[in-house]
Amino acid sequence: MSNVKLAVIFYSMSGTNYEMAKWAAEGAKESGADVKVLKVEELAPQSVIDENEAWKATVEATKDVPVATSDDIE
Repeated sequence: MSNVKLAVIFYSMSGTNYEMAKWAAEGAKESGADVKVLKVEELAPQSVIDENEAWKATVEATKDVPVATSDDIE
C-alpha cells in the first residue's frame, strides 16, 4: 500500500465505532498506508450527552481526536 493516504472517519456514541476505526487504522498502517483517524463533529447538546454514561465516556475518550474536514477527504 505504498503512497496510500487513508482517512478513517467515524461517529460513535458507545465507543464501538471508535474501536473499529482504531483497528482499521492499525491494519492500514501495518500495510504501509499514511493513516489519520478523525471523528465527525458532535452536534448533540451536551445536556443530552450527559444523560447517557456510555456516550459521555466516548466523548471524553475521543476529545483529542481531530474533527474531519472536507480537506481530509480529498
